Amino acid sequence: MTKIWAHRGASQDAPENTMEAFALAVEQQADGIETDVHMTRDGVVVIMHDETLDRTTDKQGNLKDWDYADLLSVNANNHRKDCPFCHIPRLEELLALVKENHLELNIELKTDVYAYKGIEAKVVSLVKAYGLEDQVIYSSFNHYSLMCLRQIEPTSKIGLLYMEGLYEPWKYATALKADALHPYYPCLNIPSYVNKCHHLGIAVYPWTINDERTAKKLMNMGVDALITNVPAKLAALKK
Repeated sequence: MTKIWAHRGASQDAPENTMEAFALAVEQQADGIETDVHMTRDGVVVIMHDETLDRTTDKQGNLKDWDYADLLSVNANNHRKDCPFCHIPRLEELLALVKENHLELNIELKTDVYAYKGIEAKVVSLVKAYGLEDQVIYSSFNHYSLMCLRQIEPTSKIGLLYMEGLYEPWKYATALKADALHPYYPCLNIPSYVNKCHHLGIAVYPWTINDERTAKKLMNMGVDALITNVPAKLAALKK
């Protein structure tokens, strides 16, 4: 059965990539959580989608130029009045929640703009510390970053993010020994996409699906999980 992964947490109903959004995803019966990681100037792995603070917080500037201690007072409530203050989480906070609730976790390495030297090793080390190797899959638009991660930990599960017309992506995934493809969902219009992937042992995790019609179509195709901002709505389709 297709699983439901909460994109940046339950991000329609709570500020994205905050502990509030992740806790709500658990309440809304998500099977897993998708999130994004960057690294601060002093080497702390933190959760945020953008490279800058501008869109989702009350401050501005590149996240990489801040020390973590200075981020503690930054309000990451995405300018929402229903959440007066939300802090920027460290990855460890989410790992603890995932472990407690037996969730799956998709960690996207946001290394496509800034390389964040050493982030792959730090993330792998944190996941190991929480004993979550079997529950975590790493993804990125920067496939070099995923290959770096694999060199650090050969047994890590990796998923290739992409959003354009990649030719025969299942062959590319096989060449990289990837465990999954994470396509922008319109890319699934290729005939027999899911069947060809599954035949090669490759999982399919499309993003970002928020309407029931598209969700049902992809469920019928047999995708392994739907990455969504509205986990409660899509979880209801499984009942």
